[in-house]
Parts: sequence; C-alpha cells; structure tokens
Amino acid sequence: LISTGSQEILFLLARVIINPGDTVLVEAPTYPAAIQAFTMAGARVIPVACDDNGIIPSELERALRDYDPVITYLIPIFQNPTGRSMSERRKDEVRRVLAGHRSLLVEDDAYSPLAFDGNAREPLCHTYESESGAVYLASLSKFLSPAFRIGAALIPDWLLQPMTVAKQVSTLHGSVIDQRAAALWLDRVEPDGVSSRDRALNTMRATYQARCNALRTQLLDIVPDGTHITDPDGGMFVWIDFPEELRPQVNTLSLIDDAIEHEIAFVP
Repeated sequence: LISTGSQEILFLLARVIINPGDTVLVEAPTYPAAIQAFTMAGARVIPVACDDNGIIPSELERALRDYDPVITYLIPIFQNPTGRSMSERRKDEVRRVLAGHRSLLVEDDAYSPLAFDGNAREPLCHTYESESGAVYLASLSKFLSPAFRIGAALIPDWLLQPMTVAKQVSTLHGSVIDQRAAALWLDRVEPDGVSSRDRALNTMRATYQARCNALRTQLLDIVPDGTHITDPDGGMFVWIDFPEELRPQVNTLSLIDDAIEHEIAFVP
C-alpha cells in the first residue's frame, strides 16, 4: 500500500485495528507521533524497557502476557529517538517472543538506508512468521525529500482490504505525479554509472556520521560523569540518559526554550 508518508499508515492502522481501550506496546522511549496516532484511536500505550540492543525480550514477553496488546510497534534499526539498533541475535529473540502471541508486529523502518557504513540491515519482519503477521513501513522522506510525503507498507493479506478501504476513505490515493517523479528519480543512473539514489545516500551518510561524531564529542565534554550517550551507527538520532541520582535535578523541559534560542532542538 502506497501512502502519504509512512505516518499515514500508522494513522490508518490505528483506525482499522484499535478499539477504545485496546493496548499497544511500544519501546521506551519511542516516536512521539506514533503514540499520538494510537492514543487518538483510544488505545492505551504501554512502554516496554529497552537497552542498547533495543527492546528487552523478557520485558516484552511479560508485557505481551500481561496486556494482550493488539499491536506491538517497534523501530528496530536506528531507532527514533535513541538511535539504537537491535543486534541480529536480539532480532531472533524478539521474533521468537512475538511469534507466541496474537499481537500484530508493526515495524517502522524509515531510517535503515542511512547506515553509516552503507551496509543493509535485515528488517525484523524479514524472517518473521506468526498467525497475525507483520506490517512493514518504509519511507522516501528521509533520503529523497520530506516534502514528497511518500511512504509504503507491506501488509498481511487479511489486513490489506480494510487498509485499502481506509486509505480510500482518507485521501482516495496519494499524489500520482509525486509518485511518478519519485519513481523516475529512483530509476535514474547518472553518466558516471552511479544511481541518483546511491549518490544522495552516500552524501547523507557521510554528513550524518560527521554530525553524529561532532555531537557526541561535544556532549561527552559537558555532561556529568555517569551519563550514558547512545553511539548509533546510522540514522539521525542520539539519546542521553543522565545518571539516576541526578534525574530529579534535571528538568529537560526547562532547557528546551534556551536551546531553541540557540537554534538547537531536542526531544525533552
């Protein structure tokens, strides 16, 4: 299903699947607009503890058992907002845990093209099999242009028809002109034999890696001892965890206005 950005898929999924009072599991923390899409449909959103390898399988197992969620929403690769990624071993563990439950896996994979080393990461749902299946979200917004608003989803057979109807009710269809322009760009090979997509991605990867290194270097010089800063190998996010004993003294909401005055924004 082609969508107006992958955000629309989240909104439509919430409308199609969630009844008021249903539970959705998410990583702690997670993409704020996903939370908004689920809560607007009346869902109770439960965060599940994570470490540097992503969601913790034992915590996920407990939450699945305790809450019987209709959706488990995960960003396994270069997660928003932490930048962390699941190891291959962690993906196998998460697949095994999820396969034993009815919850629909929704994998948001907007950032994997931005791997600093250029190597593809295997999606969590690539070898995943369960009764409910999985919805896989992808997007052109992060490496073509945010303004194009083109996303796509791979959807299980049982869910495709209601999602198609929801899309028709929502916006009928996405802009065909934009999709055609994007398709031409994706197919384009420049005179030196490099595709336009690969050239753009190579530039973005180098830029984001340099910015990430600069940001982490500066942060490590100013944060208190014991602060944990994620060390992503792709994407566009870094996350800071202050030491437990300092958290009552640190109010990030009070810092955001000063940061914006200096042309810096962060998720408080």
